[in-house]
Amino acid sequence: MMYDNILTYTNHRSSPLPNGKWLMSQRWESLLFMHFSIPENSLQEFIPEELELDCYQGEAWVTIYSLLKYPICISVLVHHFPIYKITWN
Repeated sequence: MMYDNILTYTNHRSSPLPNGKWLMSQRWESLLFMHFSIPENSLQEFIPEELELDCYQGEAWVTIYSLLKYPICISVLVHHFPIYKITWN
């Protein structure tokens, strides 16, 4: 969908488009989200002492995701880059 088309597609919005020029747009492609549990004691040694794992019934949940933001447009600037992130709680 090109930018002109994006700005005319408003049926899903609960409020009108703001006045003024758009600031940013992005598209996510090739998404992968993985969530799995791991015993708390298996993960604790990798966590800094200042942090505390938030566990459920002795299990910590690890999330790994990968996606490609393509393109990210901030006004007239265009950037392409992959993102990889691992989180735990």
